[in-house]
Amino acid sequence: MKQIPAKMAINEYGYLINATDEIRFPYLWSFYCFHCSCPVELILGQDDQPAHFIHDLEQLTEAAIAICPNIEKPRSA
Repeated sequence: MKQIPAKMAINEYGYLINATDEIRFPYLWSFYCFHCSCPVELILGQDDQPAHFIHDLEQLTEAAIAICPNIEKPRSA
C-alpha cells in the first residue's frame, strides 16, 4: 500500500500541526491524520527531503483506507 506524505496532521489536543514546524520532543506527541483520524508518524527531513507525516500501518483501519486521500488505492479493472 503506497502512502502520499502529508504536510499537516492534528495533534492530540486538536491543533493543526505543520510537519516542517520546529516540534520540540516529537516522540512525546501523538499525531493523527486530518482526513481519517488514524495515527500518523512524523518523519523528520533528511538531506533535501522535507519533514512529513505518514500513517502508522499497524493502526490503519479499512474505513480510513477507503476515505483518506493520502493512501493510494489499487486501481480496479
